[in-house]
Amino acid sequence: QYSSPEDVISTKGSDIIIVGRGILASSDRLRAAEEYKTAGWEAYLKKLSQAS
Repeated sequence: QYSSPEDVISTKGSDIIIVGRGILASSDRLRAAEEYKTAGWEAYLKKLSQAS
């Protein structure tokens, strides 16, 4: 079941994201991986700033 990186980190309280199909199904896997990495990192930083 798909959940966005922001949802997984902020709403569900996870510190990590697991991405599979979103990258494997992409025609440009490198770009997709970079987008997930950026989205996950930004969501994690947002979570940390709200915890302070």
